Amino acid sequence: MPYAKFGEIGQDECGGFQDGCRFLDKKQPESQPQNLLFSFSTTSLDGRSMTAADHKTLNDEAVADIRTVEAILRRWDPIGVEPGSMAPADEYDSYAPYLVSMARNGCTLEEVTARLEYLASETMGLGPSTAQSREHSSKFAAQIIEAVQPSNR
Repeated sequence: MPYAKFGEIGQDECGGFQDGCRFLDKKQPESQPQNLLFSFSTTSLDGRSMTAADHKTLNDEAVADIRTVEAILRRWDPIGVEPGSMAPADEYDSYAPYLVSMARNGCTLEEVTARLEYLASETMGLGPSTAQSREHSSKFAAQIIEAVQPSNR
């Protein structure tokens, strides 16, 4: 299968796979890039060519957003290991790039919350989502969106 599923999420009724909050047609040519967290265009929105400095700025912004989300995930801490205290400080860091990508691509609060719930219930094995866990995840999903969604800057 050429595409990862969101939350390793599931197939839609059209046969496409949901990736973040957009759908990809699985008939898309294999030669196209797949599963990119961030793709940088060679032209800016005003049509001018992007310089190396423009690309560096975009990269620096992406890294800063990832670091911000890593800090939010340490406070989310669904398994209660207190990263940096009882567990390695980077316990949840690997989840940050995908969450940044989701927020930057306009995913809703519900979609980011669902991703956090998936991570807790499936990836970390905490069992089914509950109203309390969804409320907890929603609080941190809102912080992620507020911190990195372009419309909030």
